[in-house]
Amino acid sequence: MGYSQVNDVTFKIPESRILKFEFLNKLAREARRANPQSNVPGIVVHGGSELASDFFNTFELLGTSLVEPVDFSTDALVSAARISVAYDYPTLRAFCIERLERLLLGAIERLRIGRALDLQSWEERVCKELSERDEMVTKEEMLALGADAYWRVASARETQRRINPLSVVEIQGQSQKMSPQNTPRTSDESPIWIVLVLMFLVIWFLYAYS
Repeated sequence: MGYSQVNDVTFKIPESRILKFEFLNKLAREARRANPQSNVPGIVVHGGSELASDFFNTFELLGTSLVEPVDFSTDALVSAARISVAYDYPTLRAFCIERLERLLLGAIERLRIGRALDLQSWEERVCKELSERDEMVTKEEMLALGADAYWRVASARETQRRINPLSVVEIQGQSQKMSPQNTPRTSDESPIWIVLVLMFLVIWFLYAYS
């Protein structure tokens, strides 16, 4: 049994779990050299406020049985993926990403995870999905995207509308006859993407300074 101190929290866990992380393995070897009489190497790491909970989730995940399938929570997988990157355990990171890929998550949740784990492909897929779907981008999605990503989504949606200006009418019903007053306005007449971006900036300003 070994122990590791994360900020002000101490974990007593099987040493084999600690040594799976190359960086922690290195710290354990250094601790043994500093105190060769001790059979229990002590490892001390410091970090942000979420580090202790991330380690807790990670050690819980590593302690699960391989015999019975386990449905890991999203937070546990994200925590373990973060720790695996910070303390060098590539196999664990690959496992967590593979499990996260299986989950049915909404756009905002996938965006949050992608940014937390520096998964550029996840953010790109979310932006592509939001730019191609028929439903408008919600306020929550707009705030989660941020200015740069929302600009890309709004621009892509406007480009798609230019390519297929009749799509809105087709969704409402192909049998509906178009009259002059309900004919979709052209892109030059209605720069929707500019309006959307301006709306986002106003909402973001009110949200940030409220």
